[in-house]
Amino acid sequence: MGYLNNDGLGYLWQSVKNTLTTKQDSLTGTPGQVVGFDARGAAAAQDGWSNQNLLDNWYFTDPIHQRGQTSYTATGYTIDRWRIANGALTTDPSSKTLRLENIDGDISRNCFFQLLESPWLFAGKTLTFSVLCRDLHGTLTATAYANAGDTAPFGAPISRDGLASVTFTMENDIVPTQFRVHWLLSPGGSCVPVAAKLELGKAQTLAHQDAAGDWVLNDPPPSRALELTKCRRHYQIFPDAALRPTKAWLAQPPLRADPALGRIQIDGKTYYTADADL
Repeated sequence: MGYLNNDGLGYLWQSVKNTLTTKQDSLTGTPGQVVGFDARGAAAAQDGWSNQNLLDNWYFTDPIHQRGQTSYTATGYTIDRWRIANGALTTDPSSKTLRLENIDGDISRNCFFQLLESPWLFAGKTLTFSVLCRDLHGTLTATAYANAGDTAPFGAPISRDGLASVTFTMENDIVPTQFRVHWLLSPGGSCVPVAAKLELGKAQTLAHQDAAGDWVLNDPPPSRALELTKCRRHYQIFPDAALRPTKAWLAQPPLRADPALGRIQIDGKTYYTADADL
């Protein structure tokens, strides 16, 4: 076997490079994609990677709804873990559809929001909040803030069915006391909420658009049993006042704090509540 001179080595190396470069095009993609295989069996960027969702009861197509009302207009809790202010939420028990409205005709409002537990854990973190809706009238903006009165970061508003998101970094040198994420609708606006997600990082991984341009959730619907358990740490209802716990540790599952006691009406029947959202 002889040795190759420089010309021979150059020719051989160029042949190897030419062969390798025809095997696979350079891959490009967007945040939230992973490497998969296309219809030809070639490696390609694919949607599908997903972060943990930090929200409770985020799947509005089949939400946990212990309070059971068909309409909410007063400031306060609606479906589990979600509050309204200056808005209205109606529910359809047969189709499990929600409709969110901004009933203020003058300014955009924080109609629908969730308060996050242990907000100090998010200090210094970069997060992305995203919301997916359909049947949108007006505009929808995703927003969030760490303390009442703070300047909120706003994402780009959307004016057609789809996804709105906002990415923000919570300051390190503040002590967040009331970290919340919002659906913000324009005056008189309305929509049907589909899903929401709060996650660590700069990219949203709630949903992607398929080849037809339709929005598809990256994750399957959550376990209802798990979501109910998480929600019942905050709020529980009972058919009899004697069954209601007065201390957090007496409840099953244990409530997040000693509850405030109350009562509600569902379909004309009185139920007794233990509310640890306080």
